[in-house]
Amino acid sequence: MLFIYYFFKGLKPINSTSNMNRNLGWLLNNCEPADYLLIKKIHDKESILQYIKYSITTGKVNPRLQKFLLSEYQIFEGNQGN
Repeated sequence: MLFIYYFFKGLKPINSTSNMNRNLGWLLNNCEPADYLLIKKIHDKESILQYIKYSITTGKVNPRLQKFLLSEYQIFEGNQGN
């Protein structure tokens, strides 16, 4: 029983002002102007990966990324007919 008491006694509350991990969306909105292009590139790459996982599991197409994926597909396939 004393073990549980000392275990909980040793826990400290979370310091909300400490430097915490942030997600890419927050970083994209609050980054330095010099870092914006790099963070935007990383954000786009990660959203494409998330979209692919979503499409594989559900079979649905996300309208936000439909144009981007179509343009990437056309670039990847090349101009085969003309």
